[in-house]
Amino acid sequence: MSEVKFAIEAYSATLLQANGRPGLLDGRSFVIPIYQRPYSWGQPEVSRLFKTIIAAYQSGGEPSFLGTAQLMPRPSQPEPATHFDIIDGQQRLTTLALFFKVLELGFPAVKVRADLRDGQWLRTNVNKGEQQCWFSEALALTELPIDAAQHPNPYIANAAHIQATLLTAQEAEEEGRPPFRVTPEFLDYVLHQLHVVIIETRAGLAKTLDIFNTINTAGMDLNGGDVFKIQLYEYLARRADPTDAEASDHIFGAIDDLYGRLNAIKDEEGHPVTNIGEVLSVYKYILIEQSQANRALHGGVSTDTFFEQLFAYLLLGEKRPEYVKLKDALGSDPLQQLNAILDARLAWQSYFKGSYHIWYTLQWWSRYGEFWLVDVVYLYQFSKRPDYSVAQFQEWKELLVRYYLIKSLRYFKKVSAGRNFTFDHIRHILSGAATQANTNAVLREQIATEDPEWLRDQLVRENIFDNATRCQLMARLGALQEHPDWDEPGLLGKYFHNDYDVEHIHPCNPDQPDAADEDWEADQHKLGNLILLERGLNRSGAVRNYDFHFKCTNGYSVSQVNGIARLLAETAESEEGATRTWTPAKAQARTAAEVERLVRFLYADCIPTSNLDALWAVEAEREFVG
Repeated sequence: MSEVKFAIEAYSATLLQANGRPGLLDGRSFVIPIYQRPYSWGQPEVSRLFKTIIAAYQSGGEPSFLGTAQLMPRPSQPEPATHFDIIDGQQRLTTLALFFKVLELGFPAVKVRADLRDGQWLRTNVNKGEQQCWFSEALALTELPIDAAQHPNPYIANAAHIQATLLTAQEAEEEGRPPFRVTPEFLDYVLHQLHVVIIETRAGLAKTLDIFNTINTAGMDLNGGDVFKIQLYEYLARRADPTDAEASDHIFGAIDDLYGRLNAIKDEEGHPVTNIGEVLSVYKYILIEQSQANRALHGGVSTDTFFEQLFAYLLLGEKRPEYVKLKDALGSDPLQQLNAILDARLAWQSYFKGSYHIWYTLQWWSRYGEFWLVDVVYLYQFSKRPDYSVAQFQEWKELLVRYYLIKSLRYFKKVSAGRNFTFDHIRHILSGAATQANTNAVLREQIATEDPEWLRDQLVRENIFDNATRCQLMARLGALQEHPDWDEPGLLGKYFHNDYDVEHIHPCNPDQPDAADEDWEADQHKLGNLILLERGLNRSGAVRNYDFHFKCTNGYSVSQVNGIARLLAETAESEEGATRTWTPAKAQARTAAEVERLVRFLYADCIPTSNLDALWAVEAEREFVG
């Protein structure tokens, strides 16, 4: 399909001929193209439009500005064109069509031309004909239903809003203004005194979109997904067989099918499971890593901007050297890739339960939650293979999150090494040589390079409470390790949906300290003196800043956190009625034990157990002094 030769024309017109100049609706027909969004105006917009028109009419019938309409001639018609696609202005033109219908139904003394009131001059291709069915239903009415304002058909509801606005204006008596009546003179005013600025563009869709964005500084009435739809259409249309007269319709149909799938699949509450933004975010990962383009594109621009700039390079000839490599990755059939990504995204939805959901949540609590969609890249590559293994996918997720947890505990912020490894890993997944087994092996090898001795020493010797991410992660990891089965019902809600504090076992501001404060200076904020506790208990009169014995016999005793139960068991006195004590030495011993448990958990199956045993054998000879 050849590129349209560029031309643009802008002029003002009334709705029907005035002063010898043709009107917008004289002998023309309009189509709301498939890539537009549905009719979305409601009572506020309808009321505002007609109140403005009525006010201008009452002020001596002075000309009024209705707005702009950007039109693009439909292909394969002689000049001057009479059939147009509406790029901008569908809401006002659709509302005017409903206005003519309301006059026919509610104000029969006002005669509306047949070619205006039947609405044949306007049709919509949005939502695979659904919108046209609703529009036709409204235009076929012989009277408005009693409950029309609450009708599920938005066209019928807005017809009721138009009628209500007109009737309310007729009933109002405003000082200094003549009474308003819906008369033939009012209709004549609407048809011959409302001015529209018309912009006709003869260009490809991408150029037309660019023109509109230049003219309309307030921005198009299109979101990023709408813009992508338009740009993808033109990209595919240019690559289509120029001798295929139906290529345009086939391309639009295929794109609409993709968007239809996105809108059709709902969750239990009736909300869409995913959206085009998520699909395009995954596609961005894939395009950049398959083409080995500049990785600054990952974080340097948003997903919407990334695709706008990519198509500006491909369709508008803008010089963007950073996008050159992406051309081959986009290929001839991006729709096939997009549908495969959507398949993967929908398949991913089924995994959100039990232990997988906990690992996913831990990733969000780490410093690397931004990479939550890497799972979809993995499923895009592997899930359709005949040897695909769910168990290996879940193992991969655990390994990936363990890597992110190690990075989050080692450093006080997100580090470039973690980001770069993620992009390297995506590139590996997308390579032809990747299998589920060797992808998991890559993660094990990477975890093994993260020095466990360095991490162990850091976690033992540093204050944990000083960094919120590290503190919250370690507290919850400690709590979760008390549960051998992470598929245990309710476990996710227990530790991630309920409110918890990280409790200082020896309080920061003690009322009745077990030891002098200076004795606790080195260990006050280390892991051994910190534990997860229900927020309500932590801030109650049963815990607060009381001594250890009081906490154990009051607040701790009713806690549902398994780690608290273990602490109570480990500190129980042999003699009944004896006072429990908590000392720096006990906190130091607990720090060593909790860090050992955590490091073994993070490095499990990645470093030989004998090596970890040797690590702690050396540490056992040291004295923990903070």
